Amino acid sequence: TLWFAVEAYSSTTVTAVTIETGTAPPPPGYACADAIDMDTGTSPWTGSFGDYGNSWTYGSGCGYASGPEAWFTATLASGQVLEIEETSATNATVQQVTACGSTTCEANASSPEKLIYYNDTAGPVDLVYAVEAYSSTETGAIAIAWSEGPPPAGFTCGGAIDASSLASPWTGSLGDYANLWTGGAGCGTASGP
Repeated sequence: TLWFAVEAYSSTTVTAVTIETGTAPPPPGYACADAIDMDTGTSPWTGSFGDYGNSWTYGSGCGYASGPEAWFTATLASGQVLEIEETSATNATVQQVTACGSTTCEANASSPEKLIYYNDTAGPVDLVYAVEAYSSTETGAIAIAWSEGPPPAGFTCGGAIDASSLASPWTGSLGDYANLWTGGAGCGTASGP
């Protein structure tokens, strides 16, 4: 049972009050337990932050968004890459959450709002993402695009591009690669993909 109190701002208010009620099931991805399955869903997916609540509190490694969130999940096979990106104009962040019920994130991205995950384990991994608006009053669009598949050539050292067999110049987009390696002594200060 839910109880609500309707209270006037002024002690002298005598105006009539109309209260409308109704119920509806929450949209897909409203809670982590009902996350949108990227393995079976269609990309791109669109919705509105106005249909979602702010029921999750971020923790370590999650960034600083504090608005409504939509949840997504995938099971990624060994040796595969998952890219997930929020592409609307809404100010949001994509957060890779450790698991449902957790407040810890493995990664987050807000500029651009894109994460790339490479499964370098021997078996499949379950991934959980919260796409959260920065503003607690956000009602704007959500637009999520994702893809799953093998990594591009040069994604890992083991899959390095053989420069001796390339036509010059070789071109590609670093937006398709992840930051899987941290350089040591003599490697400079770059920290990107």
